Amino acid sequence: MGWFKSRTSQTPQQLMPSVIKFVGEQDGPAERDLKVRFTDLFHGERTILRAYLARTDYGDATGVHVALCVKSSVGEDTSLISKVVDIFRSMFGSHEHLDVVFVRDDQEPELLRVCVPFYRAK
Repeated sequence: MGWFKSRTSQTPQQLMPSVIKFVGEQDGPAERDLKVRFTDLFHGERTILRAYLARTDYGDATGVHVALCVKSSVGEDTSLISKVVDIFRSMFGSHEHLDVVFVRDDQEPELLRVCVPFYRAK
């Protein structure tokens, strides 16, 4: 599973938290615009099966984070990261961050209990 954050760094950083809890869906006007942009990207990516925008808790003292959760047919797809980061930064700037989680088969049922996918491959 890949974890990437972009806070003040100009390049994504891979992180591997030991715990992840999916708390709920992240939704609002800005997030709906972001989901549209991501959906446009994912239509051209044959490996992306489903995508979610979720709030996550990593079991540490950092609080709740927003994560793009991606179910891919190839597992972790690092070629996707730069495309996602470019879209996110164009909308929110480099002062904000977004985590990207490549969802494993055993994680998706937990995610589905609190969040619906905004993208499904056809």
